Amino acid sequence: MKKQHINLLIVISILFLLFLSCEGIAGLFHGPKPEEEMIQTYTVTFDANGSSGIAPAKMTVTAGSSITLPGAGGLFKNDYVFNGWNTNIPGTGDQYNAGFSYTVIGDVTLYARWIVGFSISFNANGGSGITQHHQLKLAESQKYYYDQKGDYERI
Repeated sequence: MKKQHINLLIVISILFLLFLSCEGIAGLFHGPKPEEEMIQTYTVTFDANGSSGIAPAKMTVTAGSSITLPGAGGLFKNDYVFNGWNTNIPGTGDQYNAGFSYTVIGDVTLYARWIVGFSISFNANGGSGITQHHQLKLAESQKYYYDQKGDYERI
């Protein structure tokens, strides 16, 4: 009889230890607990690419999320006009405009893209009023004119 009591006590002790932890109970009814998923983040770095001023701050974002690409901010380069961001220093990679929604799929450095700028000044030629000064992004082989409404038209 004592032997049966000892065996019963051993079985009850084992069952108690099995059910003692919540994970043991959950494992019995729901299977093993899944591993927690790691949230992947990436860094988008902005490089001034030879210009003066401070490039926009790095952005750390969750994988697959979208960011709005910043403008030049305080960046400037004499005789050049900011023309967005590029994945290569010389501007031969993927080109993205400021304000573009960019989906982040990995760590990336985007380089400021600079193109030669042309300054245009208007002379009132004896007329009255204020003449305006404009800086344009124009390719050298293109010709434009400034119409009466204040728009630039390509010839």
